[in-house]
Amino acid sequence: MSVAATLRHTWERSIFDFLVNNAGFAQAAPSADTTEEQFDALYRVLLKGPYFLTQTLLPLLADGGAIVDTAGATALPGGLERGCSAYWTMKGGVIVLSRHLAKELSDTEDIGG
Repeated sequence: MSVAATLRHTWERSIFDFLVNNAGFAQAAPSADTTEEQFDALYRVLLKGPYFLTQTLLPLLADGGAIVDTAGATALPGGLERGCSAYWTMKGGVIVLSRHLAKELSDTEDIGG
């Protein structure tokens, strides 16, 4: 069943108010030991998933609705952990995605950051 059909059937709505992208799974490995398969798995879940889920669901998001993307402090300067470079590369990408979506979807020209 599609999201639109589920909204209609379950909640008798055609739109929703909030999208929370909170995908993740633990897979730590030092950069030198990270395989391409591990990198691709993290990419699919942590960055590609939220990107295309948001793109797909934007037409159903209520005017004035909100998108919340989770990333974590380790993706910011000063929060580094060993053995997590691929994971936090993707979460850093989510932060950049959030900032650009805020600019694209906003009525204002001034989005801080």
